[in-house]
Amino acid sequence: MVLLKLTKSDLKAGKVDKPGRYRGKITEVQIKPAKTDGSTNYTVISVGTEGQAADVRFQDVYSEKYLGRFRPLLEALGTELPDDDDFPIDTDALVGREVGLDINNEMYKGQLRNRINGYFTL
Repeated sequence: MVLLKLTKSDLKAGKVDKPGRYRGKITEVQIKPAKTDGSTNYTVISVGTEGQAADVRFQDVYSEKYLGRFRPLLEALGTELPDDDDFPIDTDALVGREVGLDINNEMYKGQLRNRINGYFTL
């Protein structure tokens, strides 16, 4: 017998929420090579923390080829960004942080899914 341990988030996987603004918490940052060219992708996984988005999983993927996409997330988290220096990001320090999620819906491979359209400060 195989015993599966499911979480609320597992059971809500694939649930499409209405577009809107939701409170979320970053639960994980995955670092993996891209399937196409081997460059590095950073996947920030957040879980809704209230209302209809509670326990719903959202993700946003960033490529090392365009790390400037991290800026709105960092600004929403209240991070001061320097204008003239390199800026290291400790991805482990993002985990556990709460952030506002601006959610839209999009078609992906014929299926409607949630998409993080932006972030906002709580």
